[in-house]
Amino acid sequence: MICAPIPGEGEPYYLGKARHYYQPQWCGDDLFLQSQDTHLVFYVVCGWLTLLFPLPVVAVILRVVFSGLLSHAWLRFSRASGYDTQTGILCGLLFLTFQLIPGFAGEWLVGGAESKVLSYVFLLEAAAS
Repeated sequence: MICAPIPGEGEPYYLGKARHYYQPQWCGDDLFLQSQDTHLVFYVVCGWLTLLFPLPVVAVILRVVFSGLLSHAWLRFSRASGYDTQTGILCGLLFLTFQLIPGFAGEWLVGGAESKVLSYVFLLEAAAS
């Protein structure tokens, strides 16, 4: 999250579509922004922030919030799996270390304000329950 450029790889698409969802006249002639809203939940939940802040600020806000939610879900899942908090944190740090190695998913789970991060939060929360 800290070393990832702003905007990250997918953030211009997600945040641009989110802003266009709430403000259709913004870049109204752009064909991509007018295309089908495939990540509607993300746009509804996060798009209103684009009306209050510049897109890079929204990216940072969402990265922080998503990282917090993901950490919470990871620890809940670890505890539900029978591990103590320290083991859950250690496994999380090991996982993040592998995320830094090229060829592993990179930003696929951490480092960006994209809907897939929320999907993993919901997946871990569901598995923990």
